[in-house]
Amino acid sequence: MARETPAEIELRKAMSAIGHRTWSKKELRELFSVVLSVAFTNASDLSEVMLAAWAVPEFRNMFIAEIRAAWADPTLRARFATAMKAMWADPEYRARQSAGMKKPETRARLSEGQKKTWADPEYRARQSAAQTEAWARPEHREQAVKAMAAVWADPIIRSKIIAAMNTAEAKVKRVAACKEAWARRSEEAKAKSRTRLTALSRRNAADPEQCARRSASAKERLADPEQRARLSDSVRKKWADPEYRARHAAGCKEAARRKVEKAMAAKAGK
Repeated sequence: MARETPAEIELRKAMSAIGHRTWSKKELRELFSVVLSVAFTNASDLSEVMLAAWAVPEFRNMFIAEIRAAWADPTLRARFATAMKAMWADPEYRARQSAGMKKPETRARLSEGQKKTWADPEYRARQSAAQTEAWARPEHREQAVKAMAAVWADPIIRSKIIAAMNTAEAKVKRVAACKEAWARRSEEAKAKSRTRLTALSRRNAADPEQCARRSASAKERLADPEQRARLSDSVRKKWADPEYRARHAAGCKEAARRKVEKAMAAKAGK
């Protein structure tokens, strides 16, 4: 087993401090004790015990509240962030993590775990509600935009992301995942998504700063001969597909029909 670096030791201590802060609430410990006393009589191993405990809404809600309170502590959060930065600044640690993530068995295990987690309707609903609440806060949106801009400004990281997204395997997986997610949604949810996307597109189009960023990004991508060649090849393949041409034509006709109907309705209302 590899010896822990000072940064890894400090990270472990930071996580331990957050754990101590979470479990410092007496009511949480007492409730967990009660839940365990019941779970141990019906479960065969520790993982089943923890799953049974997590299934109790009172315990789960209290635990989540305490975790959030711990992470809201600026001192604990700063300590964790400092430890993480120091750890990832270590080339040896980064190399170990990268090698581990590239192992097929690791990727398969993580993928299977994510699939099981997201197959739970309750989990998906919680995540959706949390994301909706977070993105409704202007400070969260601003922070996310700045973080992504900082990542994208790094030419090495940007080239790696683009290369990973443009592989045939990645495209197939992305399309399949989008289709599966869309198929799970109700017609009402689909209509709401279309409305939100339309509103977002119009808002972005009306924002000069957003337009300038998108224009600069597009010009930068198109200045790369390789990127232009990939884009050109992708467009040719799309238009060579009769099904794609038919869908595109049908979409154009539907958009034109809605536009005419909207104009007629506006004229009739005058």
